[in-house]
Amino acid sequence: MNIKEVQALSDEALRIKVAELCGFRDIHPIDNALCDDAQIWTLVGLPHNDSPGGPWVFGDNPVPDYPNDLNAMHEAEDMLNAGQINHYESNLMRLGCARLLVATARQRCEAFVLTMEG
Repeated sequence: MNIKEVQALSDEALRIKVAELCGFRDIHPIDNALCDDAQIWTLVGLPHNDSPGGPWVFGDNPVPDYPNDLNAMHEAEDMLNAGQINHYESNLMRLGCARLLVATARQRCEAFVLTMEG
């Protein structure tokens, strides 16, 4: 994907893309009437062993809200190796973020996708 394609993704599409890059599989919506948010993205099964937050348990595991949650993006960033971190920071700058410390969760998602798919 290029910058324009990544920036054009909705928050929901970006959330799914980052989750897939973090090892989530079989992502699908469930309707949970007990929650205020009627559509919750979940994972069924186990992601790859090197995914952040492991070890995993069987069943539905909520997919983090990467575009809106800096803590979730910090966990995703932990997947990056030394070479990828440099590329990631370059992608943040290409997206208009001069410093990592002020990058929004959305900007971090976009840079993460560009880095992992680049």
